[in-house]
Order: sequence, then structure tokens, then C-alpha cells
Amino acid sequence: MVRTMRAAQLVEYGKPLEVREVPLPEPRGEEVLVRVGGSGLCHSDLHLMKGEIPILPYLPFTLGHENAGWVEATGEGVRGLAKGEAVAVYGGWSERPDRFTWSGEEQLTDIRKWGSARPAATPNTCWCPATATFCPSTASTRWRRHP
Repeated sequence: MVRTMRAAQLVEYGKPLEVREVPLPEPRGEEVLVRVGGSGLCHSDLHLMKGEIPILPYLPFTLGHENAGWVEATGEGVRGLAKGEAVAVYGGWSERPDRFTWSGEEQLTDIRKWGSARPAATPNTCWCPATATFCPSTASTRWRRHP
């Protein structure tokens, strides 16, 4: 039986998001599944929804890349993150490496490379690369970026 989750998806530009049931992604490699405690849409999401920048690679598309919560599961290549650990997800991550991702400046990469072929954020679950997570440092209240 396929496990599912709810995803707020853009089905058509200029229309409200639709909350739909989609398959729950299983993290693999260096991917992380986060149980979302808080989520937000940023202004770029609003521009996409209105169709002001209609550059999404496909529809329906799951918006939302500013999330915080707890690690639910990790792929086999993830080190340094454990189930239940509190994390915040960095909003500008990209799946496709380029000169910006290599230098740690993912927010400058081409927005069309953001996100995933799989649902990224939902009311209760978030999928992302492990490198897109920050977790609280055990030595202080400052956040550290996951390596």
C-alpha cells in the first residue's frame, strides 16, 4: 500500500492552491523527510501562484520551501542528522548543482532549478536535500548548517 500525504499544490496559474493527496516520498541518498511544525509561503510563491513568473517545469507543483520541524526519516547517505532532531529548511536549495550551489549560494541559482520532481512541502511533511537543513547547535542557541 502506498503511503500518502497532503500537499498544497498549484494546479493552474492564477488559481488558489489545492490540498491534494499525493504519494509520500521516501528519502534516499542524501535526502531528508521532515515532519513540519511550521511552514510559510514566501513572496516568490505568491508570484508563481498569480502567474507573474510562470516558469514552473510542470503542474501540479507543490509550493512552499520555508519550513521548520523534526527529522522524520533520512536517506542512507545522510550523516549527522537523527530522527526527531529539530531542523529548519533553507529556502533556496537547488537539486541541480551549478556554480552557486558549489559555492554555498543556492539562493542565486536559477529559480527553475529549485524544488523537486517530488512534492517538496505539505501541511505535515517536507522533503529536501540534507544540505538544505539547519539544526540547533548543541553548544548554544545558534543554528548550524548541516554539512
